[in-house]
Amino acid sequence: MKSRRVFFGNILQPDECWMLDGRLPTVSLRMNRASKNAQRIADAVRIARTADVIVAVIGTNESTSREAYADNHLGDMATLALTAIAGIGLNILLGLAGQVSFGHVGFYAIGAYTVAILAVTLKLSVWIALPIAVALSGLVGALLALPALRVKGLMLVIATLAFGEGVRLFFFNFDYQIARGDIKVGPLGGEGFRQIRFFPEHGWTTGEVMLFIWLFVAAAMALLWWFDRSRYGSVLRAVGEDELAAQSVGINVTAVKVSAMTVGGAIAGVGGGLYAHYTTHIEHTSFNILLATFAIACVVGPGMGSASSKNAASSV
Repeated sequence: MKSRRVFFGNILQPDECWMLDGRLPTVSLRMNRASKNAQRIADAVRIARTADVIVAVIGTNESTSREAYADNHLGDMATLALTAIAGIGLNILLGLAGQVSFGHVGFYAIGAYTVAILAVTLKLSVWIALPIAVALSGLVGALLALPALRVKGLMLVIATLAFGEGVRLFFFNFDYQIARGDIKVGPLGGEGFRQIRFFPEHGWTTGEVMLFIWLFVAAAMALLWWFDRSRYGSVLRAVGEDELAAQSVGINVTAVKVSAMTVGGAIAGVGGGLYAHYTTHIEHTSFNILLATFAIACVVGPGMGSASSKNAASSV
């Protein structure tokens, strides 16, 4: 009897397989089925790997976005703290002594460039460079106060404004670079001052730098709080309220004004030095009249000489 080549109801062609009568299935069908199964498994593995790569890329992008978002907010808080330091320094002169000054931006610039030069060209630590910058800013403040504080009102505003612009233009033309390996470092006039890399080179994160700056804000606020409650603060307020009355009771008005300008300039120098290390790049346009206006707003906004004006950041 002739056998029909039937496999589960399908008619098999002679060239597709061979079989013995009554025996199932054929070797060729088994090989084709195994090949198809292997192909399906390979496709599934490839799809799974592709999905894993996509998920990993999406996860990495989301993580990077979150880190960048957090760094931006921490940077804003650091900038706020730097402006607060400038405002706290001005509060001694304007809030307590009653002398309006637009020159604090000049002290801020002096502190920034001094710290940058010492840190980049001489490789000094921020703990050494910052006190030197503070001392220099305070000294310049004392030298400015001797002639400037002999005038009052609008003339004092113009004199201090001229000082601030003069400092900015000086650094605009200041060119002092030295060779450091294959590159030159130092201020380059209008192109600014680059390579200020103390924080990045020592592995400081944006959050650590922000906390470091806010520690100086807290210290400056504590100093101002002490001034406000000390005899020195009372003398400053007396001069600010009525110079003739203060002079009539034996207060040396000129010495008090000079000391207020010196202390305020030194505090502004602290802010400038921290600003240079924080931004890693400074230029003359960073120290314009806008920054001086922000510093004055920090003092005038909450009320000059008031307790709330000590937290200068609250008015920014």
